Amino acid sequence: MDKYIDRFPEQLIEALAIGEQIPEIIAERPITNILISGMGGSGIGGAFVQEFVADKLSLPLVIVNDYTIPANAGENTLLICCSYSGNTEETLSTFHLAVEKKCFVVCITTGGKLKELAEDNKFPIVIIPGGMPPRTCLGYSLVAQLYVLFKMGFITDDFITQIKRATDLLLKFQSEIKTIAKSTAEKIKDTIPVIYAAAPIQNIALRWKQQINENAKMHCFTNVIPEMNHNELVAYYERNTNLSVIYLRDKNVSKQINKRFDLCAELIRPKVLVMQEFYAEGTTHFEKLLYLVHLGDWLSFYLSELHTVDAVKIQMLDWLKTELEN
Repeated sequence: MDKYIDRFPEQLIEALAIGEQIPEIIAERPITNILISGMGGSGIGGAFVQEFVADKLSLPLVIVNDYTIPANAGENTLLICCSYSGNTEETLSTFHLAVEKKCFVVCITTGGKLKELAEDNKFPIVIIPGGMPPRTCLGYSLVAQLYVLFKMGFITDDFITQIKRATDLLLKFQSEIKTIAKSTAEKIKDTIPVIYAAAPIQNIALRWKQQINENAKMHCFTNVIPEMNHNELVAYYERNTNLSVIYLRDKNVSKQINKRFDLCAELIRPKVLVMQEFYAEGTTHFEKLLYLVHLGDWLSFYLSELHTVDAVKIQMLDWLKTELEN
């Protein structure tokens, strides 16, 4: 797993090269809304895309992490299906529903049934490199989805420069990121981490959770500030040394949100075993996003080492998939 994580900056550059080869994509009918379908490691890329294009895209974009698509999907809907294996049953289900509703579909995959279905229906396909755990291929799926939106004329190509700058930042901070991640893993290894982030970067907290779940085989939970101020904060009434709390912060959020983080820390810190804060490095959205993603990936790996578990193997998920097929 460490080799996959270490290659993340190079993967982003490879993904840009793959994206450049995607031809212009023209839908048969005008597009009025966009859906991105994906699960787990394939799905998180869509969440980041939605976050990045929020102030750039004039059309509504909805993330689908389920078997179904919204009732209003139809012939003017673009569905981007992202499944690394090409065999994710929830994503295949959304594909079939989209065909029934006459949506325009673009598929991002390494192969499998999704590739076959896309070819049968003459839908565009973006092929990304295979043979890796899906959760280690965020760079491929994230960049491919952005390129699809670009090649269809929905966004400009400014994301390309941002990703290149973010890659440079990751390489610059690689050693420091590993040091911070390893130190943090030592502190929280015997706890249940609870991660809080501001709404604009809440999907980074979700990525941390997913990586800690799969790589370290640990429970991990997340919530958003300010929402947790209206409910979950009260749960810290009594001290609980089974918990650690991690803040993922961005200095550019509003003054009031930063104030909430600071005030909540005063209440939470005495109630848990460990409390850590991490600020996103960089100036652009992608620099901050990918810095924190990389930090969380390394943290999950070092936690797996401390728990002496194989970060790559996910036997319980594999068993469930097999049973669902029976």
